[in-house]
Amino acid sequence: MKRILLVVALFASVFTLEAQKITVTGGPGRVNNNTVIIGQPFTVSVTGLNGTVKQWSAGIGSVQGVALYQTNQTSVSNVIIDRAINGGSIGLVSVGATNGNGVSAYLNLQAACTAQLFLVCTQNSFGQKTGIATVSNATGATSYTWRVNGGSPFTTTNNQIQFPAQTGTNFVTVTVNGGGCNGLGFNASSSFTQCLQKPGFEERAEEDPSLGGAEFKAIDVFPNPIRDGEVNLNIPSEANAFVVEIVTLDGRVVKTANLMKSETSLDVKGLPAGVYFMQVTGNDGFYQSRRLVIE
Repeated sequence: MKRILLVVALFASVFTLEAQKITVTGGPGRVNNNTVIIGQPFTVSVTGLNGTVKQWSAGIGSVQGVALYQTNQTSVSNVIIDRAINGGSIGLVSVGATNGNGVSAYLNLQAACTAQLFLVCTQNSFGQKTGIATVSNATGATSYTWRVNGGSPFTTTNNQIQFPAQTGTNFVTVTVNGGGCNGLGFNASSSFTQCLQKPGFEERAEEDPSLGGAEFKAIDVFPNPIRDGEVNLNIPSEANAFVVEIVTLDGRVVKTANLMKSETSLDVKGLPAGVYFMQVTGNDGFYQSRRLVIE
């Protein structure tokens, strides 16, 4: 009889231990039940804890802004893991109980989503209008779900699509599948004229002169990459006034200059190293965009 009771007791102990479980239940940092995004807050819950909750902790990170969060709640929010353990891709969340016991869970970590959706347009010498939408920085993505102008036909190549652009406003939406941006949606819309002037269009025109017509000439930019904080420009336009904007890859204007001649230099000291677009607009309607690299 004692042997049977001992077996029952051991079985009950094992069952109790297995029932203890920490699960990610919500928050912007949640990817799924056991995967979170580095640096973004999430909510986590414990079930079957052997004892009463005493404190929560996250390594390497915090709960409600503190290393050890004292509470008797079985669910806590604003848990943040700042970085992985030992440089890997695993984080740790643990909960302690008043009886000295507790439970821990290893969570898979994903880098924060920094994806961007860019929309540009082209028009060849025959008047054919094409929209080009590209998703960048969607690390780990396995596929993309696109919708254009309410369902216009398009061709897809990995993270980019091409579609017949409308004369009016063009709409593009994309949902990222897989990776750190899994399930997130992005959208872009622009009239064709605005779309034509998005950063990167003239770079495409330079690669394929037919997009800018037979007489297309690109701005001469040198040196490029820029190493000493100054870049020389030779702008192929008869305009006598120009506005130059330096734009980041995510569309932020970080420098604006007014120029009164087509051959001149531009001071870019103070801009961090990286890749930019330089947009040049003349008072005669001239517009071009060139890519700049600052080292």
